[in-house]
Amino acid sequence: MNIKPFFLMSILFLAITLTCFLQNGVAQDYTQIRLPDGAKARLGKGTTSDIAYSPNGKRLAVAGSLGIWIYDAQSGDEIDLLIAHRRGISDISFSPDGRTLASGSGDRTIRLWDVDTGSLKNTLWGRAQPVYSVAFSPDGKTLASGSDNTIFLWSADMGSLKDTLIGHKYAVYSVAFSPDGQTLASGSWDNTIRLWDVNTGTLKHTITRNWGFILSLSFSADGQTLVSGHEDGNIRLWDVDTGSLKDTLTGHAYSVYSIAFSPDGKTLASGGWDRTILLWDFHTRTLKHIFTENLVPVNSVAFSPDGRTLASGGQDDIIRLWDVHAGDLKRTITEHAGYVRCVSFSADGQMLISGDGRGFIRLWDVHTRTLKHIFDHTFVGPSQVVHSVSISPDGQTLASGGEDGTICLWNIDAGTSKHVIIGHSQAIYSVSISPDGQTLASSSKDGTIRLWDVSTGAFKRALTKHNHIAYNVSFSPDGRTLASGEWDGTIRLWDVHTGDLKRKITGHSQAVRSVSFSPDGQTLASGSEDNTIQLWDVDTGELKHATIADRHSSNVYSVSFSPDGQTLASGSWDGTLRLWDVDTGELKHIFTGHQNDVYSVAFSPDGQTLASGGRDTIYMWDTSTFVPVPETLTVDINGDGIVNIQDLAYVATRIGQDIPVGGDPADVNGDGVINIQDLVQVANAIGD
Repeated sequence: MNIKPFFLMSILFLAITLTCFLQNGVAQDYTQIRLPDGAKARLGKGTTSDIAYSPNGKRLAVAGSLGIWIYDAQSGDEIDLLIAHRRGISDISFSPDGRTLASGSGDRTIRLWDVDTGSLKNTLWGRAQPVYSVAFSPDGKTLASGSDNTIFLWSADMGSLKDTLIGHKYAVYSVAFSPDGQTLASGSWDNTIRLWDVNTGTLKHTITRNWGFILSLSFSADGQTLVSGHEDGNIRLWDVDTGSLKDTLTGHAYSVYSIAFSPDGKTLASGGWDRTILLWDFHTRTLKHIFTENLVPVNSVAFSPDGRTLASGGQDDIIRLWDVHAGDLKRTITEHAGYVRCVSFSADGQMLISGDGRGFIRLWDVHTRTLKHIFDHTFVGPSQVVHSVSISPDGQTLASGGEDGTICLWNIDAGTSKHVIIGHSQAIYSVSISPDGQTLASSSKDGTIRLWDVSTGAFKRALTKHNHIAYNVSFSPDGRTLASGEWDGTIRLWDVHTGDLKRKITGHSQAVRSVSFSPDGQTLASGSEDNTIQLWDVDTGELKHATIADRHSSNVYSVSFSPDGQTLASGSWDGTLRLWDVDTGELKHIFTGHQNDVYSVAFSPDGQTLASGGRDTIYMWDTSTFVPVPETLTVDINGDGIVNIQDLAYVATRIGQDIPVGGDPADVNGDGVINIQDLVQVANAIGD
């Protein structure tokens, strides 16, 4: 017997087995899992929208803006990250055997995942509308999905369309199969619940009441009762056979976004926008327990298969695991940061600050990639979006601008609020602290730009001659000039000392979303909703060279110069970051990896790292070692790694549709219309 080949084969098998085990069974550093090319790290796991336990109870899936995180259900450790959608995920569902996970997304697709390997098995294409809900039938053979006013029934094995159920007038937010699989319930924004015969596709009952949107549905264990969660805060119980109302559970003050039965069917859990989670005795219809440690609106609840644990997800994007019997909080899964609107480095490069769409500001340690502190801008008012953050040069003060028109000044070391500045009447779109750390500039939806004293929060001056919304403000390196990007496509340069308008620059055809001075103060970069970037001579107001156009396929929301002034970074709603040569205007590199809009980009002080904040997460990119790559068109429409007939068919069925630029992957060349040119691009790439 030849021992050597046998030995080598054994080692190879062991290596492959170990690799798979490490990928799918052992905790990993989440900042490094499935990073896109060129990325150093990921900070934050994205928002959360839905949670689900695997049928065997070993895994917990958490879906959101970035993808689907797979956790060890017992330890809470990260196992894997499933990424393929181009928009946030609305709903997930495990197949009854636990081998497949289905996800529905705002990118109008349904993805079927192999749970063991984390690989994409299939992509299902419905109508050109977001997919809000997905559910497997009890036998695992059928998958139901709800989107606009339509419900699709799919063959789970083949991925083929079995039936289409039409009747709702608006979006179908929830679908649920009865335990015997014979009935499908659907709840819609048209305020109705419909019960369908799965075998024939016919409508059995329509339940119509003026109680607001139907947000969640679940069948009782015996299939005799359908439970619905409503926008008015009530939970209603319906007779499945007759469609009549059996009972109403009152306890939530606002919308009930999620309901779930315990495995034995005796307990019903409900999560509400009123920041409460309620446990009900289903048979007596009485309230058993209220979980009191949840401080944010709850959008998802799920029981573990053994019924001992209830998982909940809320607007703070923290997953909480509750002991059902004791009523105590067992564990939290953190660092699911909400969609990121702004990022900024501290002057020493040690910290990265991010503001998100749910009112939270996070301080990250750049070297350890850990979360150091969270500032809560929501304490000054509800429904916050932190549009902008700025750090003082000494690293002691942080400024944040909120949706309700307030500005907060924070003591970074103490983690406390120093001043709350009230003066603007509408949302603050941008804040910027001057290079000497003494003045704060703010721009608002109310059409004004104001200057404030950083140390006291006192009002200093308003800049006049301002007729439109200023989306962004930026100080020149010497602090004497303030640039503002305007709604009308203009840029204005202001004298900070006098408040006078120095110059008005025109050239963009749509709103200017970002302005940034070069380190030497001689060049101003602007990014616009017209998809272009322009470089201006600050002294003359003249365009320095040809407009950087037709490269991004959607709004350019942020521009930032490298510390040496040689490179300009841009972030766009097309999900890409691009690096440009400032002297020539030529494209140097493209970073891809964001699953959604990019709102903000910032260079580290040493220029070695570029941070980007998007609707999905924060990435830190290596700018020192990249190899320049040519720009390519996205022709792999469904993101399965190969261009084939499925991609071609998707484009072909949408020819002639006018859409927002970047609004549909079938618009391959990003010109805002789906036509023969897009079809040709895909056809030429078939087989790649």
